[in-house]
Amino acid sequence: MTRATVLLMLSMGCIGDDDDDDGRESESEAEAESESENECISDCAMAARCGDDDGCGGHCDGACMAGFCQRGYCCDPAWPSCCEGAATTLSTDTANCGSCGFACEAGDECRVGLCGATCAPSCAGDCGDDGCGGSCGSCDEGSVCIDRSCAACVPVCTGISCGSDGCGGSCGDCAAGETCTLGACSACTPSCVGRLCGDDDDCGGTCDGACPGGGVCAAGACSGACAPDCAGKACGNDGCGGSCGSCAEGFDCQAGMCACTPWCSVLGRQCGSDDCGGSCGACDEGDVCGGLGTCVLAPEIVGCSDSTREGFANLDVYAEIASCQAAWAAQSMRATRTGAACGNNLAACPVPEDACAGGWHLCMKNGWPGDLADRISGDDCTSPGVAGPVKFVGGSSIAVAANNCTLPLPCNGNSEVCCGAGCYFGDNSWNDCVWPNQTAWVSWGDCNNVGSVSDGVLCCQDPPVVGY
Repeated sequence: MTRATVLLMLSMGCIGDDDDDDGRESESEAEAESESENECISDCAMAARCGDDDGCGGHCDGACMAGFCQRGYCCDPAWPSCCEGAATTLSTDTANCGSCGFACEAGDECRVGLCGATCAPSCAGDCGDDGCGGSCGSCDEGSVCIDRSCAACVPVCTGISCGSDGCGGSCGDCAAGETCTLGACSACTPSCVGRLCGDDDDCGGTCDGACPGGGVCAAGACSGACAPDCAGKACGNDGCGGSCGSCAEGFDCQAGMCACTPWCSVLGRQCGSDDCGGSCGACDEGDVCGGLGTCVLAPEIVGCSDSTREGFANLDVYAEIASCQAAWAAQSMRATRTGAACGNNLAACPVPEDACAGGWHLCMKNGWPGDLADRISGDDCTSPGVAGPVKFVGGSSIAVAANNCTLPLPCNGNSEVCCGAGCYFGDNSWNDCVWPNQTAWVSWGDCNNVGSVSDGVLCCQDPPVVGY
């Protein structure tokens, strides 16, 4: 029962206070009246409002009678733009310039969605732009606007046999099968390569012979049953969108047959596999086939297990010593070799001496200076052009104490014997054990804990030299 109903009944004497039942009824109606007062009435039905708060903590559905809902207002889709339910044009509306709510300052106007000073049109002539995005007029047919004045248009066809004359007319048409290019007619060559039935042939015609399986092209469509044809084919298209088979790995389909292209000449291989089950050739006696398919000297001749030596390159002069670039984890330089082939052209070495080929050993691994001094001179060792471009180390410290060359030298101390670029040489009382006053060293820490990333080792041909 609403408050209006209760007041009406009281005024008519329909509700009394002397009857108990009436009292109970009045109490119930009062409760109902209280509930009615707390009930919220949605305002979603208000004109043009949509998609907004309904005034009762809820949300309007936003269903407009026509058009769409934008920022709580219904907009007509026929309007150029809509701001707060009103039609507008954002490119010229000073109150909504470029976007809803963005107003231009007083005295400015909105042009192409941007605010700016008011533009004063200028039409000193009969035609052309008025300077504010408008027009001063247009010229009659047969005339053109030149410097804001209309003037007779003079057709220009000199040296032109086809195309426009510049005044809306034509300088001529090309014959059938010809096209107009830069004012000249030229024969057109139809092209149907890779095109389907009915495709444009670039000359105003259509391609009509590209139907698979012997089908006929008519009105841009193929007709007739397609019969797969795999006669004499081991692979490729069957003519009807299917396949006559596929080739094994390494083989390509060429004219319906599986074929393999040897990669010897392409990759410059001299030896090894041609990737087609054959060979690129054999190496001469004493050479071996390297990882890149080129013939290289056998490791036992080069001295390095990857068949490349980076120092002491002249085999005729330095037949018994080689600088071999390699990487290995920090460990003793005298670790027992595993026999794995390694080096900068293969892989990191398990132990330093693995960089040396079979029949070769890590120089001075036995601690005797003669293992180096009997093969090269101190000048050879300290010359990067001879010994190599980085630091190459042996398997021994250069001394055990100042001026102490107790032999054989152990693998400890803080300096290892070294040849090549980056080694140290100077007035050091520890450098007298291999070449007196000329022994080079490297400060890599204890010989029992040496690691390398881009350097290498000195490899000497067996047998090791014992004694000085």
